[in-house]
Amino acid sequence: MEVGTSQMLSPTVLPIGAAPDIRYSSANPRIAEINAFGRVTAISTGITTITISADGVRAQTIVTVIDETKVTEIDLDYKETMLVGTSQVIFPSLLPAEATADIFYSSSDTKVAVVNIFCRITALSSGEATITIASDTVKMPIIITVIDEIKATGIDFDYNDIMTVGTSQILSLTVLPAEAVPKITYSSVAPGIAEVNDFGRTTAISSGTTAITISTDDVEKHIYVATERIDVADIFITMQPSNAYEIIPSVPSVFPENADQNMTFISTNDNIASVNENGVVTAHSPGRASIIASNFDSSTAITIVVNEGSTLSDMKDEAIAQDPPQGKSNSHILASQIHEALEGATISVNGSDYTQLNADVVI
Repeated sequence: MEVGTSQMLSPTVLPIGAAPDIRYSSANPRIAEINAFGRVTAISTGITTITISADGVRAQTIVTVIDETKVTEIDLDYKETMLVGTSQVIFPSLLPAEATADIFYSSSDTKVAVVNIFCRITALSSGEATITIASDTVKMPIIITVIDEIKATGIDFDYNDIMTVGTSQILSLTVLPAEAVPKITYSSVAPGIAEVNDFGRTTAISSGTTAITISTDDVEKHIYVATERIDVADIFITMQPSNAYEIIPSVPSVFPENADQNMTFISTNDNIASVNENGVVTAHSPGRASIIASNFDSSTAITIVVNEGSTLSDMKDEAIAQDPPQGKSNSHILASQIHEALEGATISVNGSDYTQLNADVVI
């Protein structure tokens, strides 16, 4: 037994039905004493013998009294941040497990947060308060921050990125942290393709691609829209040394419209043709180079041919001005001229109006 604790002895008398006068005694009442009802109380550390007698029959039991197991640590699990008007109950764990002690609770600022005898903490107003959980040997202070609202720091969502016209879906959102209860707004970049209401219900209106924007507090998320293509005005350009050409994108240059419209330009051979950040190409020496226009999601290539002779525009004008031979077209004449300019590059003619270079560039 621990010093200061008590227990009741419950002797069994035989035979059953006997009702003798039972007496109790302690060999050393300074260590453990026992009263007439069999309640043993530990007084100080040590070992003593408790004797129970009835009608000349005796029984004995040894009682060992030890010092009280003191609390050395208090373990807690609690929420550090609370909203005004909310409560939480803390269940402190005393260590070591066999330790017993009375626990007391207090708040450093009862205007911010109060705590009752059951360790229920109630947030009253914004600010900070220190809640102290204490036994006779250990104190455990914790800081509780009370705020008017918990702002969202992140948004996660689940959705189907392909929809059939006329169908709907509800965007499934997870706001972080879980305690945040923010106002969420939705918008569509192209409502004519897909519209979204105040509850996140998205309805497909017509074929195409759009982006849905979800925002709350200081957080904004966009459903990703992949680049379908990048368009420029010309994809095959002939130039003479020292000439300059500006790559002119269509408007918009990146499809769909809500994809990233910011483009960068690089040349595969700066010695033949270089390009600056604005898409202006400068020809330097005869040869062929490619200018890559990219928005880091998709890219397109513009072929640059630098020669000392006629430019592609000159060739086109010359070809159109000529009368093609029987069974030929102006595009055949142009193809022949380009063939000479490119010094043997593969050229094929599609129909009577288009010339295709290297099977991937159409003029």
